[in-house]
Amino acid sequence: MAFTIEQIEDKPIFVATFSEPHNSSQDSAGINEAMLPKLEEFEGTVYYIPDMRQVDVNFGDMVAGLQQAFASGVDTIYTNPRTKILTVGTQDLVRLAAEAVKTQEQYKKIPIDLFTTVEEAIAKAEKLMSQQAAS
Repeated sequence: MAFTIEQIEDKPIFVATFSEPHNSSQDSAGINEAMLPKLEEFEGTVYYIPDMRQVDVNFGDMVAGLQQAFASGVDTIYTNPRTKILTVGTQDLVRLAAEAVKTQEQYKKIPIDLFTTVEEAIAKAEKLMSQQAAS
């Protein structure tokens, strides 16, 4: 598996940076295994920021990774209602995957956001946290 996970300060914000060699199915399973326990550590929303900028995504890998991540009937970090996904990527296939997750039933129509930098995604997560705290 070719990824690292970094927690931002002591906040429920986790940045997963993917690198080569990238295997979408294995990496999705590995992220799920690493991130599910984080839901136990925090109350409320956990912000998951996959940074896909360093990987060369092809169509087959994208579909396989989405199928692994959003498998029907399985509780994953991707489908848990307490997870907010803020994807970082600039490739066309990353944008296509984000749109597929938001609009297609087989991916649960989960409202994910897409950013071009990790800093933008972290800022969005912090803004959402502030809004939750104010409610």
